[in-house]
Formats: sequence, C-alpha cells, structure tokens
Amino acid sequence: PGAAGRWAALGASLLLVAGSLGYGWYTRRPPALTDRDSLVVGAFDNTTGNPVFDDTLVTALKVQLGQSPFLDIVPDARIAATLRLMGRPADERLTHDVARETCQRLGVKVLIDGGLAPFGRQYVLTVTATDCRTGATLAQAQAEAADSEAVLVELGRIASTMRTQLGESLPSITRFDTPVADATTPSLPALKAYALGLEERRRGRELESIAFFKQAIALDPDFAQAHATLSTVYGVMGEIDRSEQHAREAYAHQNRVSERERLFIRYQYHDRVTGNQGAVVET
Repeated sequence: PGAAGRWAALGASLLLVAGSLGYGWYTRRPPALTDRDSLVVGAFDNTTGNPVFDDTLVTALKVQLGQSPFLDIVPDARIAATLRLMGRPADERLTHDVARETCQRLGVKVLIDGGLAPFGRQYVLTVTATDCRTGATLAQAQAEAADSEAVLVELGRIASTMRTQLGESLPSITRFDTPVADATTPSLPALKAYALGLEERRRGRELESIAFFKQAIALDPDFAQAHATLSTVYGVMGEIDRSEQHAREAYAHQNRVSERERLFIRYQYHDRVTGNQGAVVET
C-alpha cells in the first residue's frame, strides 16, 4: 500500500489500542458501592402535574432495590430519627439537598433519587446515584415511558441498570430481579394508596394508615404486600383475627412479591396463623 494507506492502517490500529485501553480502564473501575456500604433513597422530582406519581415512584424504587442482597437501604425509622436530630420534622420530604444532608449525618456513602418529567405525550424517567460527601454523580440511568402505566416498567429496568453500575454482580441481579409490577401491583392507583399508607406509618399513625392499605387492596385484591403490611398493622393494634386474615391473604398471593417479601410473608403466616415455630425459624 501507499503512504496514505499505511497512515490509515496505523491510525486504525491506534484507535483500536486506545479503545481497548479505555474499555479496560472502564471495566477495572472500582464499583461505587461494596457490600459494606449503605444508601439512602430520596424523593422523586415529579414535574408531570399528575399526583399519582407522588410517593409512588419512591415506594416502587425501594421495592426494586430492596430485592438486592448486595444493597443496604437505610430504613425509614432511622431516617426519621436522624431528621429529628437535625432539628427537622421526622416526616420531612427527602428532597435532594435534605436527603444528602441526612446521608452525611448518617455517614452513608450514596444517595439515590430521581425525577419524572413530561416529554410530549410520553414521560422521561431519570434515576441518579450521588456521592453524599462530594455531590459527584456516581451513576445515572434514564428511560422514556410511552404512558403512565409504562412508567413502573421502565423504573424496574432503570433500577436493574443502577444495581449493575453500583457494583452488584449480574448473577445476583438475574436471581433477584422481580419486575416492580409483579413485586407490588400493576395498578398505579393501588400503589399510590399503598405508598400513602406507608407514609402514615412513617409518621407514627398506624390507625390512619389502615384506610389507605384497604383502598390499595380494594383496587387490587391480589396485592400481597398490602395484605402483609395490613396484617402487621392489625397485629400492632392487637386485632389478632384481622391480622391472621390478611396474613392468610398475603400467603395465598405470595407469587406476587419479590423473594425477600416472600420470606417475610411465610414467616408472618407461620407466626400468626399456623403457629409452627419450626417453620418460623427456618424461614
């Protein structure tokens, strides 16, 4: 070949080498999290004007990420206690700034929050992992949803992508990755009611939460997680018969939850219904 051909071949070789080096650097980057780190899930910035997404997306994201044996999500009770120590209301909404300050107080490494915005007739969904100390973006995933019902599906896909970016192994994600709609409910209104019930419980209002969990079940009678939570609430209030009733319902629909929730439902069923303490311990 002539000089031009030799230079083109050399350039192509250099690009291949540079690409290989770049790929090697990317794949060798340390994961954002290890199995010793924790994370805080903050609020979603919902700019769609549709209130059905308020609190719903946070609840769905916690369910999706909570399936992971690798990720450790800081529980709501610990968040509430930290907010009180910060001189804030225990039920304050975890906007990005508030959540990041809470992260720092807890000594937690990562904050995960997101946003939902309209895009014509569609929606754009974004989930971001932020380094609580520096504010740097550690990982981010984005997707478009064709309609409101597709938002939960896309959120599940984004959460799986985020788990990979944060350092979880692919075999782990493959094993513990029940779609959000299957792990909770395909009904957005039912999930909204459930999220409102959880919010009432977070505020310490067990009695007030019951109406929301009942509404969620009325909208989707197969909503196993709502039955399980309602069984817990009735148990706290000493309503044993009702607690057992909803423990039975949750057990009957345990195929509609993630593996972690399925174990809780089985524990609850044997503890409250059968009384089989051997099965309780085993579960």
